Amino acid sequence: GFTYVVGAGEMLLGEAFEALKGRIQEQIGTNRVLLMCRSRHDFKGKEELPEGLQPMGFVLIQAMIREEAPDTIRYFTEQGVRLKVISGDSTETVSRIACQAGVPEAEVAVDARTLESDEQIAEAAGKYHVFGRVTPVQKRKLIQAMKAKGHTVAMTGDGVNDVLASLLGLCDTKPFAPEGEVPCGRIGKLSAPVDIEAFSHTVCPFTAALPSA
Repeated sequence: GFTYVVGAGEMLLGEAFEALKGRIQEQIGTNRVLLMCRSRHDFKGKEELPEGLQPMGFVLIQAMIREEAPDTIRYFTEQGVRLKVISGDSTETVSRIACQAGVPEAEVAVDARTLESDEQIAEAAGKYHVFGRVTPVQKRKLIQAMKAKGHTVAMTGDGVNDVLASLLGLCDTKPFAPEGEVPCGRIGKLSAPVDIEAFSHTVCPFTAALPSA
């Protein structure tokens, strides 16, 4: 049988993803673009991907911006609130969505993978408004850096990236969730089984020759 994996292309394939980058750039826009791969091997452990991953196609997730979002962002900006968009998604995608929603200076974004030290993270926290490819630990450090400069920090989020920064008491306010629920508690639930073979032929499938390892 096969093991199927969906995620960021560069995370799944490493340097081999360079061979597919041209195709994925065409798909980005304001879409979140994931890569679907399969392997004849199982996962080695919680943090190790299966060997021999072969790409099957891109999965495009359209970002739907609420109609009232630009007015809400404009209101906060007028009140002197500095808005930050901190995401684990592609930097290009996050920047374009933030621009569309009206976040100030969203066209200048930083890829958090380039922030290698606490000093760089602290500097970026005061300089940029949009962050992509942020890990949970980096998000926590960004919040800590802003608070260290005397800012009152509020945040909202519903994913695993937000737990370290919000639920552990770093923020002055925390993300809302229904009573008794953890915001990230519903992540990963599917409403129906997925037919993998049919799915792989309907979402941007391709055949690609990757450089040998």
